[in-house]
Amino acid sequence: MRLLHTLVPFLLVLASACGSPNPEPAAPAVPISVRFDSPADGDTLDATFTIRMAVEGVDLAPAGTMEPGSGHLHVLIDTAFVEPGIVIPKNESHRHFGDASTEAELTLEPGEHTLRLQLADGAHVALDGGEYRHQIRVVIR
Repeated sequence: MRLLHTLVPFLLVLASACGSPNPEPAAPAVPISVRFDSPADGDTLDATFTIRMAVEGVDLAPAGTMEPGSGHLHVLIDTAFVEPGIVIPKNESHRHFGDASTEAELTLEPGEHTLRLQLADGAHVALDGGEYRHQIRVVIR
């Protein structure tokens, strides 16, 4: 009987170890952010230059794609961010990248300019939160 009392806990531990393996812990979610990779804040540039944009934690998708966790980028030139829930207009001050691209060429007049990067959903509606925005200033020679 004493042997049985000693073996029972051992057998229970062994049985639980032989059961289904523990699931892998879920990978931590990547924090959402949008940013200009290039140029950097304060750069002095020629009138025509390339911008490179980066997004993390969100899937870039073409305009019209209305899936949660997706959107596309807009560059706002010398104008304020668009308020959340409002459609970002399309004009010379509001450049749309509805093809989900992350690189483009811009041409600006000489002087100081503020470039704002803003993510919107598939219908160009500005998303709510600072993580969907980034701003830099550049000087055009």
